[in-house]
Amino acid sequence: MKKTARVLITKECHRHCPQCCNNYPQIMAAMRPIYRIADLRGYENIVITGGEPLLFPEYTAELITDLFLDARVSKDAWAHKTPRIYLYTTLWHPCLNRIYAWLDGVTFTLHSGAGTAELMDFDRTQLYLLGHRHLSGRAVIYPHNRGLTIIPDAWQRLEVKDYCTEAELLARNPGGIGADEDLLYLSRGVHLE
Repeated sequence: MKKTARVLITKECHRHCPQCCNNYPQIMAAMRPIYRIADLRGYENIVITGGEPLLFPEYTAELITDLFLDARVSKDAWAHKTPRIYLYTTLWHPCLNRIYAWLDGVTFTLHSGAGTAELMDFDRTQLYLLGHRHLSGRAVIYPHNRGLTIIPDAWQRLEVKDYCTEAELLARNPGGIGADEDLLYLSRGVHLE
């Protein structure tokens, strides 16, 4: 089993970026479905991503809470290791106040040409991370963002990068993701048990 599960919980996104890796057919062909949280047992890292997970904030909060609780209640099934749980997002939502205690980290991506609402969400995330130092914060910032203020102490990792084509991603990593990662899809219609 690989070390990291990159779990898409939705393919929907408000951004509709033409360079989104979810639009890259060769990379997405490697994705396989899972049907319950128990299918994630054995991974050291679980990355909740999308699309945009926080378009469905209650579902995302329920999933992360259930993952956290399952890992603690079913320690034998998790091989006595508690997985690290990360959220990849471009949004802020008040439901995060309930689940940040269960998370080990947040990656906030600020896409090119972010609007006022996205910049405000970025600021809210930075301020939250400053007050919750147990969380690992990673910011991924694409060019052409005006009016952006970065609080360096909020982030353990800060990346400024440009979009990659599918060919460029595949040249870096066969399959387009890390060699020690599985790309999985958990539909919103499944049981969270």
